[in-house]
Amino acid sequence: MVNPTGANGVDNGVFPPDEELREILHDFQRRTLSLAVRLRYLEERHGIKIGSQVYANFAPLEEATAAIANIISRDVNQGQGPDTVKKIASLRLYLIIPRDFVRSTMHALVGQGPSDMRRPGRRTDPRSAVRSMLLGYFKRSTLTAMKNLGEGA
Repeated sequence: MVNPTGANGVDNGVFPPDEELREILHDFQRRTLSLAVRLRYLEERHGIKIGSQVYANFAPLEEATAAIANIISRDVNQGQGPDTVKKIASLRLYLIIPRDFVRSTMHALVGQGPSDMRRPGRRTDPRSAVRSMLLGYFKRSTLTAMKNLGEGA
């Protein structure tokens, strides 16, 4: 999506008009200057600062932990995973929190994550000899009933 204002959160200086900028860049190309020399030349002569990418700072530890605890307490079924909690903190609270921090905080607060709670096979009923015997009995009686029905039909 195009940013119509041209502001990206970093002060890049004031750009010259497009025609003048085109001439400057074509001059760089004709002289085959290296990237470091081009960037230095743009900053010294034209006031254009182009640097490495700057990432946003994460929320403070106490604030992020309190926000995660608040989001978890509102979730009645405890079914939201780290991605959902991170997205809620980002959209509603305007906090940038890394996913691994959200996950470790959720494990510290809840004790087990939603993926552990929904994992198939986590609640297996132990099979006993009586239950196995009853299942076998019902299987035999069903086969006997089917056999009797087959003869009578």
